Amino acid sequence: MSNKPHTLHLHCCGGAGINIGNLCHQHLSALGDGFADIETTHLDTSMANLADFKEILEAGNYHVIKSNDVSQKHIDGSGGDRRKNYKYVVPSVREYMDEMGLSQYKPGETHVVIFSAGGGSGSVIGPVLLQNMVSRDIPAIAVVVGDATTNDLAVNTRNTILTLSSLAKKANRPLVSYYIANHEMEGDSIEEKLANANTTINTVLATFSVLVSGVLYAMDSQDVYNMLDFSKDSRLSDIPAGLYNLLVYTGDNVEMPEYMQAITARTVGVEGKINIPDIDMLTHKFGFISLDNIDNVMSTLQGNMPIHYVVAKGLTPVLVEEMDRYVKEFEKLKNSIKADSISTPENVIIEDDGMVL
Repeated sequence: MSNKPHTLHLHCCGGAGINIGNLCHQHLSALGDGFADIETTHLDTSMANLADFKEILEAGNYHVIKSNDVSQKHIDGSGGDRRKNYKYVVPSVREYMDEMGLSQYKPGETHVVIFSAGGGSGSVIGPVLLQNMVSRDIPAIAVVVGDATTNDLAVNTRNTILTLSSLAKKANRPLVSYYIANHEMEGDSIEEKLANANTTINTVLATFSVLVSGVLYAMDSQDVYNMLDFSKDSRLSDIPAGLYNLLVYTGDNVEMPEYMQAITARTVGVEGKINIPDIDMLTHKFGFISLDNIDNVMSTLQGNMPIHYVVAKGLTPVLVEEMDRYVKEFEKLKNSIKADSISTPENVIIEDDGMVL
């Protein structure tokens, strides 16, 4: 156990990532004893999503993707098109990594990359950033927000999930993500659904902040590292690479979907009052909240103890199939749209340039 809290660094990518990250930063940085210190930076392809956040601009905690093409001096967003700025994102993210001093893993630092899978900027910046972190042995967790409200969101979400899976397999490493879908949230309007999704992410990151705080008994940096990158754990090194999911449970009731298989888990709570979750898994580790911090942690998390953090496989193919069903339904709708059939009235002349005068 460290006397000094460890750091949880939020990398907020694209418009949705910036909005969620700003909300989380305000909440997480005020949690106090028993939680990690919070650092937040923001990455996007334009300044449009940063304009309303005066504190971010004044602190300079942002990085705007730059063009390396002399014929296009400025980039001003992606317009929902994931292909548009990819060639600029790759070198600019490497530059960001170097600026932030992210050259290798540093014990006591945990990284969270937040982005929407449905947009055009964050869904590219986020995966490229994660790819660079994996290549430098920096364990990170992706917070991925899916959406199937429209065709473009569903297509982008599907392709972003496939991207994350592909990147992990090519790196021959596990990549852990926490996934949430806007369209599946409760709410009578899009605004309510988005607000509920943001609140859920905020709560999950607060519980995650306890795990990585560095002030737990019997839970050190390597225990967290081995959860986020279990390929470095000799007991799990033969588990296939790919995209895995973080599931967070509170209390003693842990019910995983039947199609998912737990790989490893960590449990945090009060010593003498927690048990191993009743699920099949390969490795597990306890961490205990100190008496000095228990009152604040219990009050902040409303007594929801213990907390179980489970890394599992099986969700990725389900998500891809689900998004593909949405895409096919939207394609049917798209194909049903026909061009207007208009007969030109007599004595009406259409000029060569299309004007009717």
